[in-house]
Amino acid sequence: MRTVDRALDIMELLAKTGKPMTQVEICQALNMPKSSVHDLMHTLLERDFITYDNEQFKTFKLALHVFEIGMTVIENRNMVAVARPYLVELHKNVRETVFLAVENRNNIVYVDCAEERGVMGGYINLGGTRPMYCSGLGKAILSAYNDPKKVQSILASGPPMKTFTENTITTVTDLLKELELTRKRGYAIDNREVEPDTYCVAAPIYDRYNEPICAISIASVFTRMTPTKIKKCGSLVNQTALAISKQMGYRKATLY
Repeated sequence: MRTVDRALDIMELLAKTGKPMTQVEICQALNMPKSSVHDLMHTLLERDFITYDNEQFKTFKLALHVFEIGMTVIENRNMVAVARPYLVELHKNVRETVFLAVENRNNIVYVDCAEERGVMGGYINLGGTRPMYCSGLGKAILSAYNDPKKVQSILASGPPMKTFTENTITTVTDLLKELELTRKRGYAIDNREVEPDTYCVAAPIYDRYNEPICAISIASVFTRMTPTKIKKCGSLVNQTALAISKQMGYRKATLY
């Protein structure tokens, strides 16, 4: 933890001063041993958190990677704020629980919901996770990548695919087929793949670069989701995801 603290101190110092600094200046400002700072600076350089302002004079500044991380945090916060009224409106229309989730390390993480109490109570908590390959939200995000190699790369970054229920998709080949069906129908489906009595429909949300940044879903108990209701919810979740995407700067007329 001490090493992490010192690395953060270096980055905060460079941010506050707003000017390039030498290693000696950093040592003096933070009262750190030269050996410790040298090792930390080397790691921060390798990870693109800092960069040389002038390599000849060995002056350092924060790298753009720090800005990229900061912008991601800002955009994620903005995304939740933008999506919130749409989640509430969709919940009012269907009287089912509506979730918003983002991708993280081959999982989806639930970041907001408009809940139908007494129906999906206890299903998931905000901050909870589900595997991408067998959740509606995860498959919605994966379906936005119309590139099998990209999908395989994402899956390879996480643990092996495993069985949760008899409906769980557990092979990449079957998943790619399901993602193709998702693009054709306009929404992803989780037909009791993680929870034995839960049915979800979901769709991806894009940013201004046409990249998927999150997904929205309608979740209910399986017995409530008749074929007619599935079709209605699928259409509504697609329309809602498109509306949110446009608020985030997405320019295309359809999700797929």
